[in-house]
Amino acid sequence: MLFLALGVGVKGQNTIGLPLIINYGKTDFHGGSQTWDIKQDRRGLMYFANNEGLLCYDGTYWKIYPQPNRTILRSIAIDKDDRIYVGGQGEIGYFSPDPNGFLHYHSLIGLLPKNHKEFADIWHIELFNGSVFFQATDRIFELKNNVIRVFTPQSEWQFLTQEGNELISQDRKNGLLTYKNNEWIPLKNNTLMAGQLLSGISLMGPDSLLISTIKKKFFLIKSDSLIPFIPSSDIEPINTDVYKSTRLNKEEFVAGTTSEGCLIMNFKGHIVQRISRTEGLQNNSVLCVFLDRENNLWAGLNNGISMITYNSAIKYIQPSSTDDLSGFSSRIFNNRLYIGTSDGAYVTPLSNENENKDLSFSKGAFTLIKNTKGQVWRIDEVNQRLLMGHNGGTFSIDGSEATSLAPEASWLFVPTSPIVPSKYILTGTYTGLKLLSFQQNQFTNRGNLDGLYESLRYLAIDNNNTLWASHPYRGIYRLDISADMTKYNAKLYTDKDGLPSSLNNQVFRIRNRVVFATEKGAYEFDAAANKFVPSQFLTPVFGQTPLRYLNEDSEGNIWFVSGKSMGVIHYTAPLDEKQFTLTWFPELKGQIL
Repeated sequence: MLFLALGVGVKGQNTIGLPLIINYGKTDFHGGSQTWDIKQDRRGLMYFANNEGLLCYDGTYWKIYPQPNRTILRSIAIDKDDRIYVGGQGEIGYFSPDPNGFLHYHSLIGLLPKNHKEFADIWHIELFNGSVFFQATDRIFELKNNVIRVFTPQSEWQFLTQEGNELISQDRKNGLLTYKNNEWIPLKNNTLMAGQLLSGISLMGPDSLLISTIKKKFFLIKSDSLIPFIPSSDIEPINTDVYKSTRLNKEEFVAGTTSEGCLIMNFKGHIVQRISRTEGLQNNSVLCVFLDRENNLWAGLNNGISMITYNSAIKYIQPSSTDDLSGFSSRIFNNRLYIGTSDGAYVTPLSNENENKDLSFSKGAFTLIKNTKGQVWRIDEVNQRLLMGHNGGTFSIDGSEATSLAPEASWLFVPTSPIVPSKYILTGTYTGLKLLSFQQNQFTNRGNLDGLYESLRYLAIDNNNTLWASHPYRGIYRLDISADMTKYNAKLYTDKDGLPSSLNNQVFRIRNRVVFATEKGAYEFDAAANKFVPSQFLTPVFGQTPLRYLNEDSEGNIWFVSGKSMGVIHYTAPLDEKQFTLTWFPELKGQIL
């Protein structure tokens, strides 16, 4: 099965798999266009510094809390007691929840020295060693024990951030400084950042901090010293500024840019993935980025807010950059990924540069396979070749071109022998069985077999060489094929023969057995009793859970669809029916075709 996201495309040589992106606009949160900072409290609630105040989001509802003077809110910080410190133009204070969870504002202006009560925007707020630091361009306030201390710059404060065990600021002339023993101490080699404006700091290792700047320059802080960091040439042709950056995991960080969306980079300096408007982001101007405790990446944009499920195991593939297609089938063959969709088959090579072996991070672009426009139901590997079941006929695929074998539409292909190459291949079509032969490395259409005139979408051969077919509205057919492979007889089994219902039954081959997915779990055919009985090895797993689809992977795990949900049964190694775990994928509920 293939899972495709709405509106997700592939730009150039981006990764073929992309995370789900959920966009929130002004009509959702009823705030201003721009969001400047994002934080999360210990309960999991999300907070956003917005043009019109503090936005709060609990996963269902949004609420906005304006500042008393209703100025733009640029920054927020949340302490261990869920006190939310905020800063606007000429205003600093905090919101705290009452017993009912509603936030109330408490101004800190009264604590300021008389000659420091007027100031412009508070651009950054950081918590460090029991203090709260508020950074404006002409001063930094330190709140500790209900007393505020003021630090004035040599020229102009440009940045403030806390990362690891360091609190770091930037002065336009004096460069980077760290806060130690109640004073700001310049880093060594500060002249390296002359003319550069800090945009973010990420913890790169136990003793290293990676610095990003607005103009795409990168530096390292090691032992209170600044040293250059040279990224790969990936970033050179990208014409954008890096407005904010933050660490994603132990290997990667994200650079939020002014015109290219989010660039995911590793600590070796390579661009891993691009997430921009082409990939589904609302717009490409990113003002802030934040990683929540579920490892979702939030982006505050110039117009809107987006959540990117970057660290989710679920990725989405959209082979067409111009259309939102449905996925029916996929196959990896000769280091290429083939996808059958609602309008054609697509292919992309799989790159070898993928360091973590995660297929979704392979970089490439899909191309439409020639002669495949229309509904593609199935792509199967048969005799080390590819066959395609298409609404317009039966085809073989060679690289990026398909060749017609037969004009009749087909569903799937079942070799009659498990030994490759199989001389004969049975094909389920809209009107019964078709036969293909394979000789001299070529498939040949042997025509339709005489027999049941019925759509046969699911077929499986048991260990007695008996062919089984399912029909969603009639029951299960046993198909007996003649020795000369020209005709077959069909016997229909229904609820009178042990099936829980004559409706919604599908047939699959799992663990060297033919298994029937039914409305009340998995069934098998008992030849001695000539009836269907609950499967001995799958009933302890599924019970009477309705099943629509089963598929065994190369490691013996069983993937399944039940209703509108999908999951997998993972067995221990060696395979043991008594030891298994069941995992559901709630992200895919309702998305199964």
